[in-house]
Amino acid sequence: MKRLLFLLIFCVCIFANSYAQSYDYRFKSYSSESSRLGDSIWFNDVPYPRGQFYALVRQKKLKVKEGNRYGDSVYFKGKWMDPDQYASNYYFETAMMPGIEFEYYKPFRSDSLGAWSGISVEYLFYGKVHNDDENGPGHFKFYGKLGILENSKSNIPIMLDYSLGMSLSWEKNPKRTWLIPNFGLEAGGFSQKQLGSIFYFTPIAGIQFIALQNLFVGAYAGYRYPLTNFENMRGFIASASIDFSLWK
Repeated sequence: MKRLLFLLIFCVCIFANSYAQSYDYRFKSYSSESSRLGDSIWFNDVPYPRGQFYALVRQKKLKVKEGNRYGDSVYFKGKWMDPDQYASNYYFETAMMPGIEFEYYKPFRSDSLGAWSGISVEYLFYGKVHNDDENGPGHFKFYGKLGILENSKSNIPIMLDYSLGMSLSWEKNPKRTWLIPNFGLEAGGFSQKQLGSIFYFTPIAGIQFIALQNLFVGAYAGYRYPLTNFENMRGFIASASIDFSLWK
């Protein structure tokens, strides 16, 4: 009887030690795997590096399978959505989008020089929206514009205004497609019969009212700094623009 009891205790000790080693190995493996994949995004039971996942979403290579409610969906803003829906609204790049802008320019010597205003043709060369926690602005635009501005005084000729600009969101992860505070910089020049050609740069700030894959609507204000004739031509500018396309 004692022999059987000793044998039973011996077997229990061997089993406990073996199980502990096995558990410890599995725990270490799990911890290592969790550390390695902790910053990944799980999609259809597969971990993707964050950059690769967003690239696949932008390329529309991830689809929700029929009958699978959550496995192939993206969880964002408290709800599950199709990757195409997510990419269209919250993580996309766009390019070559035409638009128009209304601009108002009031130089410092507006009492004698008047103020200029008019419609410009705007071209959005590149735009990017990414709602995530990566460093950097969540919204970015690079654009160019060309316009003919008329003066408030009838005896002063029109002005040809041209510039390149970029705007960036203050937030890195707005998690919305509307009312995005932005800041940026425009650089260009204008030509006018009496003033000649003057180059300038303009720090700007404003609001992007809507930022979608096919539509950008915003308003901005800033202060223009001309490189020549500074005392007379420095001044306030305000603009409102819309860029849109029919492709997707």
